[in-house]
Amino acid sequence: MAPTTILFVTAEGCNAFNPGDEGYDYQDGFYNDIFTGDSFVRWSGQKTMKNYDNMILNQDPSQIHFFRRARSGDQYVYAGCARKVEVRKERTELQTLVADIYLAPTTSWPLAPGTTAPSFAYMAYHMPRQTKNKMGAFQLLGVEPIKGGSNWCSGIMVGQ
Repeated sequence: MAPTTILFVTAEGCNAFNPGDEGYDYQDGFYNDIFTGDSFVRWSGQKTMKNYDNMILNQDPSQIHFFRRARSGDQYVYAGCARKVEVRKERTELQTLVADIYLAPTTSWPLAPGTTAPSFAYMAYHMPRQTKNKMGAFQLLGVEPIKGGSNWCSGIMVGQ
């Protein structure tokens, strides 16, 4: 079975995106292209963990899933899976990778839009506090987090 990448995004609403806007600040979040109507997630890679880029760049887009919440502490809800990845800015010594990850049609999603990931009893299992709202996403997709594959504090993780 291919690994599954999960992006955890904390952002309110969906932002309008104008492809001609050169002043754009590359904030992670959900966007709608005002010209095409396409929805995508803008993701900026980790500053120090270059290997996390491969979780997006070397992954079958259909195995990239999104969970979102409005504020820190809220439970995550399923927000879709990807259909394609476009690199917006390549990683260099001075900047992180920035990618636009376009959402697939809802008919190809394995979960209903807005499905809430259940809270996880992290204290009972002596797990990090960050597993409380993230472990449920793995459970909904039927995968287990890969040990050492990513960090519970990160917004990107891999399961299998």
